[in-house]
Amino acid sequence: MNDESWVIDAILKGTEKDRKDAIGYLYDKCYSSFSKLVKKRGTEEQAEDLFQDGLSVMYNNLISGVFRQQSRLSTYLISICKNRWLMELRSQKESVELDEIAASIDEEELRIDIKALKLLQQVLNTDCQAILKAFYYDSKTMKEIRNQFSLGSEHAAKNKKLRC
Repeated sequence: MNDESWVIDAILKGTEKDRKDAIGYLYDKCYSSFSKLVKKRGTEEQAEDLFQDGLSVMYNNLISGVFRQQSRLSTYLISICKNRWLMELRSQKESVELDEIAASIDEEELRIDIKALKLLQQVLNTDCQAILKAFYYDSKTMKEIRNQFSLGSEHAAKNKKLRC
């Protein structure tokens, strides 16, 4: 075991005070370095929230046996927190990109897109819509589609679906 084995024992087998001491140790050991990482592109509040979430995940993983003690507990905690921070950064980036896209679309383009959608709906005849719905949404086999639409063979049903 590593030098943090007492932390694991305190969390798994210790009293409430032991658990608080162990969590306090991890907080003291890990928070400042994680906070510095987050503050490069985020806020102190984000660092605090992410670290608390990471502690909760680490604690639950320790209790449930997900943590296999292949690394130090502090390393595991920092990894969880970093992954949560990366997910948040990705989410922020996607949100900004969507906002930029929405801001760049003018009303004329939107009207054109709506017209194109209506034209597409007209082009797809009811048989095509029904075949595509049966295959993709209802998960029917080619044999079932052949029978439902009175097509000559499964191969004919497949060709009809591909044309649609």
